[in-house]
Amino acid sequence: MKILSFEKWCRKAVQGVRFKADRPRIEEELYGHMEELYEEYLSAGEKEQAAEAAVLAEMGDAAETARQLQAVHRPFWGYALKAVRAVLIAALVLALLYLPRFISRTKRYVSAVSPEFNHFLIDFEDRLATGGVTGERVFFAKPMSKASSDGYTFILTRAAEWIFSGKDGSTDCSFYLMVEVSNPLPWAEESDILREFYAVDSLGQVYKAFNRTDYRDPEDQVLAGNPYSSSGLGTVRWSLWLTNYCSQEADWIELRYDLAGRDLRLRVDLKGGGVK
Repeated sequence: MKILSFEKWCRKAVQGVRFKADRPRIEEELYGHMEELYEEYLSAGEKEQAAEAAVLAEMGDAAETARQLQAVHRPFWGYALKAVRAVLIAALVLALLYLPRFISRTKRYVSAVSPEFNHFLIDFEDRLATGGVTGERVFFAKPMSKASSDGYTFILTRAAEWIFSGKDGSTDCSFYLMVEVSNPLPWAEESDILREFYAVDSLGQVYKAFNRTDYRDPEDQVLAGNPYSSSGLGTVRWSLWLTNYCSQEADWIELRYDLAGRDLRLRVDLKGGGVK
């Protein structure tokens, strides 16, 4: 049976232990020590009440013991363990929240990368056409143009003009752009709005939105594109290109979306930011 006075003394003494998770263990150790002293006094012939009083006198002031424990107790590893546990729990919660989005995104990329798009889906710095086609980059810029709508942020990160030459001497020019779309909320659906973007340049030329054309006319000017990779939680990278574009000497090219009362614009300065 527990001795109430010993329990009260121990409970008061451990108040100096700053890391509360350590208090039950230290309190148990102190109580065990007091029990041993109590048994020694009983063995020496003391009565129970006298033995209890003697133990309390020998242990001293519980408040003083609390101050001593506060001075020597170092709770660093206890707090570190709690912090690690909190981080792991937070990581698990985030993983569970983002898992459905990650799975649907993976399936989407597999289905999106069709053979006719494969040669467009290579990073700009590594872009070398295959099958006997060579390429030369004649313009490159990192424009970092940004626009936002409905919780989504659109960042035009890079742009490049390329001239491709075939074995038969034919040439083909294209203008490539990279846009990142991000929304950090785990329940946010991935935006397909870039399929509705169109492009204009300072010369007045208009490149139709990919979803607004049947893309059958080889002379049609179109802003085409596809999502092809993830670059972080809630962020999708798109590869876009202008068809039938070749050294038009425009001062700028601008991607636009102006449906449903919105006005989003991402501009590339062709005169100030390009490097050969």
